[in-house]
Amino acid sequence: MISETGTLIQTEVPDGLTGVLLGLESFGEGDVILHGPTGCRGPHSYLSEHMRPRGDVRERMNYADPIFFGQPRIPTTSMDGNDIVFGAKAKLEAALKLVAGRGEGALAIVNSPGAALIGDDLRACAKELLPGRPCAIVEMPALSAPFAVGFQKGLIAMLEALALEPACVRSRTVALLGLSLSHTRWEGSLEELRRLLGLCGLEVVCALGAGADEEACIRMASAEVLAVVHAPFADAVAPWLEARLPGRVVEGPEGAPVGYSATEAWVRAVAAVAAVDPSPALEDLRQERRRVAHLLGRCVGSLETLKGAAFAVHLEASLALPLVQWLHGYLGLLPVSVLVSDGAGSDLAQRLQVWLHAHGLADAWGRPWRQGEVDILFADGAGAMLARSLGIPALALEFPADPIPDFLPMPILGVRGATVLLEQVVRGLF
Repeated sequence: MISETGTLIQTEVPDGLTGVLLGLESFGEGDVILHGPTGCRGPHSYLSEHMRPRGDVRERMNYADPIFFGQPRIPTTSMDGNDIVFGAKAKLEAALKLVAGRGEGALAIVNSPGAALIGDDLRACAKELLPGRPCAIVEMPALSAPFAVGFQKGLIAMLEALALEPACVRSRTVALLGLSLSHTRWEGSLEELRRLLGLCGLEVVCALGAGADEEACIRMASAEVLAVVHAPFADAVAPWLEARLPGRVVEGPEGAPVGYSATEAWVRAVAAVAAVDPSPALEDLRQERRRVAHLLGRCVGSLETLKGAAFAVHLEASLALPLVQWLHGYLGLLPVSVLVSDGAGSDLAQRLQVWLHAHGLADAWGRPWRQGEVDILFADGAGAMLARSLGIPALALEFPADPIPDFLPMPILGVRGATVLLEQVVRGLF
């Protein structure tokens, strides 16, 4: 369903509150305390543990404290009805003391929607009990905002708590922005982007929102380039950083580095800002394209076999734009349903709509995939699971729901990520 503003309404997709919590959870091993009732934490704790497991998940007794309830992520202050009326400062203090004794990393406190109405002074409590220790505070959760908005709000709150100071620029260093825990196979994609930029002589010193700890954030303060991977996950944090740090922000002209063309454009853009030669990475891409073309010819006989297969894309715009253009231009697949989860007003979404119109595919824009015959779907984890239950091949590129983890890092982005996607598409269609 589409709202009047063009935003895809998906009740199964996590909201801004979940985004805030997972944005904070992406930093190191510090704990994020949810100030609220016990029932508010369960789904968030599960998602965080699913997207970035902590230690050995079998060691549940390490998290048997009343505020953890046996789950390693996102302890809660367990507010009840009396606390909503009279305040829960004592419970917050008890939770802070317990969590603070488990390690020395940065902490965070997030109000649940109900706790936000009470007015407990989170900052004063943290300052009193944790003098000198970084503690991010989010008093008003982004409950009604999209996930990406909340995710960036959590990132900025932690960056404010860390009080980063700009440093002298280290040449040929890159910090990645916009890659998040919610992106499928983010670890494999991070490894692949490190590899590609490394071929150009560039060092990735931080991946903000994708496992960056305090030390990585300090390195980011001297990064020469701030490279945007997924624009909807960096449209707030990138200008915030650019106003405070010396690094220059660069974004791929074709969206995220999905597929060969968008990856080449992204590498060229980053290399241009860093003033390095992209040739080694581009040669790696060309060699991979030759190898994959040979494999495609072997496994299906000819690309003609694939042409005309109908596909649907229900993703955020930085993924949807390059994916639609690549699948149509490289394999000859036909987009019959295209929806962007972050709204139709963004630059990338508008460019995608213009592209569809120019190629005689305007009817695909805003059309739900269940309204037509679709051969393969690209969506979030919940959407992909629904499609598979109906016998339709589907790939989840956001909010993964697969209970089986990757045994080896498998990227979605970059050169090797394109090959992974191609193999999954071919296996899904044949």
